[in-house]
Amino acid sequence: MKNTKLTPAQAQALQAKADRKAEALLRAADPTLRADNKRIDAMYALPAKVQPKKSPKATKKVRWSGAEFDLAIQVYLTYTVGITTAVNNAEAVGEVQKIYPNRNYGSVNMLFTQIRSLDVYAPQEGFDDTSSTLISKLFAIDPVRFPAGASKEAKVIHALDDLLAEIRG
Repeated sequence: MKNTKLTPAQAQALQAKADRKAEALLRAADPTLRADNKRIDAMYALPAKVQPKKSPKATKKVRWSGAEFDLAIQVYLTYTVGITTAVNNAEAVGEVQKIYPNRNYGSVNMLFTQIRSLDVYAPQEGFDDTSSTLISKLFAIDPVRFPAGASKEAKVIHALDDLLAEIRG
């Protein structure tokens, strides 16, 4: 049989635990404290568990291809004169839909709006989330008119410089 003698620290810990348990039982017997505990429990009562609803299946979102971007940019630039743009222009949207009939009016119009938000000739606020592919294509076509791609290019060059400096030591 092993020696099960407790160390002084273990004995003190067990005694403290027993004291806390006894004190809790005495407090639970006090009717004033019991009423106060019920009041506090009611204030912080958790709502009944609600079964979570199943989330709907993933959307049928179809990403724009490079060819679709190229056509939309070409049509946008054709129909843009000064600050009058292809946005909400049924003819411009129709040209894109002739070649890509699966794209509805709203999606083509939204793409034109994204292009316009990057166009310094016709500035517009509101679209902060734009495809990086679209930004790159616009910057390649006209870096003066669509300068947003410059920051991306500068970030890449800066990252390459940092990597080279790290390699060289």
